[in-house]
Amino acid sequence: MKNIGLSIILIVLVNFLFAQGSIKGKVMSKESAEELIGATVFIKGTTIGSVVDIDGNYFIKNVPAGKHVLKSSYVSFNSDSVEVTVVDKQVITHNFSLGNSTLALEAFTVEAKAIRSSENYMLQVKQKSATVMEGITSQEITKRGDNDVASAAKRVTGVTIEGGKYVYIRGLSDRYSKTTLNGAEIPGLDPNKNAVELDLFPTNMVENMTVVKSFSPDLPGSFTGGLLNIETKDFPEKFTLQFSAGLGYNTQSSLNNNFLTHGGGSSEVIGKDDGTRDIPLEAMEGVPSLFQDNPRLEQITKSFSKEMNGQESSSSINQRYSFSVGNQKTVFGNSLGFIIGASYSKEFNHIQEDAQSNRYSLTGKVNEVNTLVTQQELKDTKSQEEVLMGILGNLSYKIGSNNKLGFTFVRNQSGTSNTTFQEGIFPKEDNGLFFQTRSLSYQERALTTYQLKGEHYFPSAKKIKVDWLSSYSTSSQNTPDQRFFSNDYRINNDNDTIYGINASAYPVPARYYRFLDQSTFDAKLNIEIPILEKDGKTSKIQIGGAYLFQNRDYFEFRYNYRSQGASLFDGNVDGYLVDENMNLPTAGNPVS
Repeated sequence: MKNIGLSIILIVLVNFLFAQGSIKGKVMSKESAEELIGATVFIKGTTIGSVVDIDGNYFIKNVPAGKHVLKSSYVSFNSDSVEVTVVDKQVITHNFSLGNSTLALEAFTVEAKAIRSSENYMLQVKQKSATVMEGITSQEITKRGDNDVASAAKRVTGVTIEGGKYVYIRGLSDRYSKTTLNGAEIPGLDPNKNAVELDLFPTNMVENMTVVKSFSPDLPGSFTGGLLNIETKDFPEKFTLQFSAGLGYNTQSSLNNNFLTHGGGSSEVIGKDDGTRDIPLEAMEGVPSLFQDNPRLEQITKSFSKEMNGQESSSSINQRYSFSVGNQKTVFGNSLGFIIGASYSKEFNHIQEDAQSNRYSLTGKVNEVNTLVTQQELKDTKSQEEVLMGILGNLSYKIGSNNKLGFTFVRNQSGTSNTTFQEGIFPKEDNGLFFQTRSLSYQERALTTYQLKGEHYFPSAKKIKVDWLSSYSTSSQNTPDQRFFSNDYRINNDNDTIYGINASAYPVPARYYRFLDQSTFDAKLNIEIPILEKDGKTSKIQIGGAYLFQNRDYFEFRYNYRSQGASLFDGNVDGYLVDENMNLPTAGNPVS
């Protein structure tokens, strides 16, 4: 019994002696809110301590459990101490805010660590900025419930969104604005605009957005209205695992049995065409003229899809999902942080009631004509199904206290299917004539970005700071097999419906393909050199350089259906394009 009792005492004593915890936090200047890189934080009366790193953070490991006095000091700043209680196997957080040594120490206040997703962080950034700027953080975006960056950006003062995707700053159009991702330029997706389509970015991958409305030497010189910078999420200080799901119901679009749709590939569920809509291989080598090579022309014509008319089906409800995991670990004695996130959303939009597409013309002199002449009045029915998917990976590694390397990967994918049907009067050609037109389209957009960046601090070389960034991005916007089919009809005295296709009045049935690919390489280097330090305030000189290379490839193809002789159209769109109607005569014989 004595031996057992002695063993229990020894075990308890050993556990008490080896009970250890950790302390972490941030050291900042009270006056400027800048990180005090190189400041020391240590346990008073011991040799246990840490040096503040390039991000202003410190981390002290293997601290014996119990009460200790924690002290922070930095050259030209007043030291500060606080009593902390360390608990076994737990990490406690304490942030220091040091005042200038030339001033009397005011009442000590504990400040929370600056988190880039908070509104307080954005206020601090605006206060320290030498430019006129506004911003919005993920904290506010979450409150508003915005699904993409375009919806969130319009809440920033001075920003408007045109067409649901293009940014206008200070009233100037998209050609005068610039959008960057983590400070690096990214390619646009529209061949006719100098702008990035913001609806391609899910908000769950965004830490904050800033809008700069004035100029500074370290910003691109290719904007006059403003610059919008999207900053992706950084790794957390501790392990985090997040999952969210949301469902939405629209009274006009959700669970609608009259929702228009058309056929597509199986991979469109992730916003990507699987090749179903590609140009047939037979047509890729060119299309011969009529009678030049009729057998080949016939083969090419028959190889295209016969679907030209939308079908009614039932839509689902809007849905949105997101997942992210992040942590910070010690690897080879240094801090390694990471975050991986993914998001997926699917939305349905349907417009039918009271939607019209009308055209009118003015004949005669303005001061003599009181009414416009109707060319067409069409009721418009349009259904849209959109998928948006995003993937984010962020890796950061600190080498010692003064060097930090980071790698970011972003992939955004979007697929939008549109089916439209319009019908109404067509007095432009003849009274009593009716007009029908259909459009089936699918637009696939993708943006992929790789970024490598670094931050370095040289305390022995006049406290010089160096940061650099290299970014390579590719984007694509493809519109494969957009189909148009228009026809007219009239009702005769016998109440029979007579259909026709008039090539002189409107475009003939056609298929349209567009492919846009763009790549951007962007590299930046910034050097900050302190030249004068007085009363805790530092004057600095900033120098740097930037390199930008962009390349764009753009292709368009259009295929028209040409008919000769009597019209074969009887109102059946699918039947008009059957193979039997594509048989061509031999050369030299009239077309029947």
